[in-house]
Amino acid sequence: MAHGSIRRIGEILCDLGYTDPAQIEEALRRQSETDPAMSPAPLGEILVEMGAVSDDQVREALAIQGKDVPQHVAD
Repeated sequence: MAHGSIRRIGEILCDLGYTDPAQIEEALRRQSETDPAMSPAPLGEILVEMGAVSDDQVREALAIQGKDVPQHVAD
């Protein structure tokens, strides 16, 4: 990983063993099917809704990524 680059959340979740590439691909597919008039849901939110990962696991990955961590990923 190059200095200063941000790892993608799907990569972090896979590296932690919380999900696998097939689930990431499915979440990305769902994300790409979002109505173009709307903003796509964050990947972590989609993964939680799929039951692939927990809210806590996404928050952990976001913390590793260095992003602000919301109280709840998916409501």
